[in-house]
Amino acid sequence: MAASVERENFVISEGIQFAPLRTLNEFALDARFEVPQYNDMKKFKNRIITNLLYFQTNYFILFFALFLLLSAFQSQNVLLGLTALVVTAAVFFFSFTPYEQVKQFRASHPYATLAIIALSGYYAITQLPYVLSLLFALMFPGLLVFLHASLRLRNLGAKVNFHLENAKLRNTVMATLLDTVGLRNME
Repeated sequence: MAASVERENFVISEGIQFAPLRTLNEFALDARFEVPQYNDMKKFKNRIITNLLYFQTNYFILFFALFLLLSAFQSQNVLLGLTALVVTAAVFFFSFTPYEQVKQFRASHPYATLAIIALSGYYAITQLPYVLSLLFALMFPGLLVFLHASLRLRNLGAKVNFHLENAKLRNTVMATLLDTVGLRNME
């Protein structure tokens, strides 16, 4: 059994830090995997969150590497999908913004406003296959991360790390992300 080397976490800002990169053996090769028991949802959620916190750097690298790989194979589709989403978001912002200058433009040019909204809607619909390519490039790596976190059994290091994170002794990127979406508190 190899001795574990404690590595310092890389601090980003205001105490938020990256967890250390776990070895490939610990992440996948020597790991034990098992289908979770879905009748005990608390234990299942605990397993997922524990693995997300312990292997977070590995998961971020896996996610971004797969996203870049999928984007490289479908670069035109992903860029067109991103363009469609940006145009749609910009028009949505334009339609509902509280800024006075934009309100005046909408009031003084109602037909132009209607045309902009209609054309952007048409553009978004015609670009829907490309938006789906972008969503696939984003969601497939997320699915693989979720599957690994769901199926991998926790080890002692992951359990200790989970309690350190919950006691707020360490604040990492994944812990901040889980707090933001409201998934970190198990009780």
